[in-house]
Amino acid sequence: MTFSNKWDTHLPKHWDTDDVKAIAYSRHGLGDAHVVINNTSHLLSTPNSIVLDILEGQEILLWIINIYHAVDKHRHSLQYLFNHHLDELTPTLLIGDFNTHSHRWSMPGKCPDPWVDAFRDWMDENGLTLQNPDLTPTWAGTWEGDHPSVIDLALINESAVVASQLGPVEVSFKESLGSDHAALITTLYPSNSIALAPPSAPTGYKPNEACRAAWIKTFMTSLPYDAPDIRWNIDSSGCSLVLPENGVTTHESVTPPPSALGARECLHAHIMALNHAIETMSQQNLEPCRAPHPKGVQWWNNKCSVAQTATRCAKGAAQQAAFKALCHTMQMAGRQWAHDLLHEAADSADI
Repeated sequence: MTFSNKWDTHLPKHWDTDDVKAIAYSRHGLGDAHVVINNTSHLLSTPNSIVLDILEGQEILLWIINIYHAVDKHRHSLQYLFNHHLDELTPTLLIGDFNTHSHRWSMPGKCPDPWVDAFRDWMDENGLTLQNPDLTPTWAGTWEGDHPSVIDLALINESAVVASQLGPVEVSFKESLGSDHAALITTLYPSNSIALAPPSAPTGYKPNEACRAAWIKTFMTSLPYDAPDIRWNIDSSGCSLVLPENGVTTHESVTPPPSALGARECLHAHIMALNHAIETMSQQNLEPCRAPHPKGVQWWNNKCSVAQTATRCAKGAAQQAAFKALCHTMQMAGRQWAHDLLHEAADSADI
């Protein structure tokens, strides 16, 4: 354990006999307006997790929950987390080494862990969204045969999304002080900052019925394999599966079967080729989406604007109540807009 007179050290709640797996540091000189408190009374403060209250004045600006997930013989130790429901009104950043593989964030070729479904369900129930950049490894082993992995995650809840005070997450091995784990770096903007986190750039393309035929034609001719034919060819692994004329597949039809790893890598290659073809054809035939006006959603109304302003101006318990009222106001506005749209529609073209 490293100590420095320029940093405060935060240990989780533990007994002398506990094997502590998590530790956090906060630098001196954050200013009188911001204080970091190690909340050892929180239910998630355990030998493997730390809860930090980031205070602005007397109010909680952000909860940071730092977690290390210790895996013992392919058995997880996250049940204490799955049994806990996060406070949906407090902006929360959940960050740490989760030692968990999932198709939602892992690199190609990684098999999902047995507990990942329970983990994803818990994330969805608590409104958590992944902040990691896509397909960016956070761990790089030094032993021969080690493959880069994404096991360090940064998750935020809906309250943190609405507050818009956390910047995008960057992955940096340079800043991780020689560790085989990368540093996950983000920026926390004070509530009175004039440089709040900018909205993310829009992605995707605007659908255009007039370009439909041209898009389909160029897409079908751009694929690296014969899509209309009913066959699956895996050149890299030497496997070819072709349906015979009678439509019955026998062992003679498959020569030879690929390894599990080879099949996953080939499937990933085909998916990447498909995504590349979709992106290329969309660039050639469609207009890109542009950043909408902040109030550009069709159901946004004056009540939503008033509720949003009240949320940004309130503090403490009043801000939590205002955020809850904002969510309710947006929900009712959306329902009313959808009701009016369906009520006034003469046919499907009006929807």
